[in-house]
Amino acid sequence: MENTSDTKRKSGMELEVKDGALLWQSIEIDESKKSV
Repeated sequence: MENTSDTKRKSGMELEVKDGALLWQSIEIDESKKSV
């Protein structure tokens, strides 16, 4: 049981990191559009 919760927690953190990266990418794209 502990193992499954561990993997779930890790995958959740990875998802958060991926979402954060996507957020930063979209922000950078918005900034580049503004500067153009």
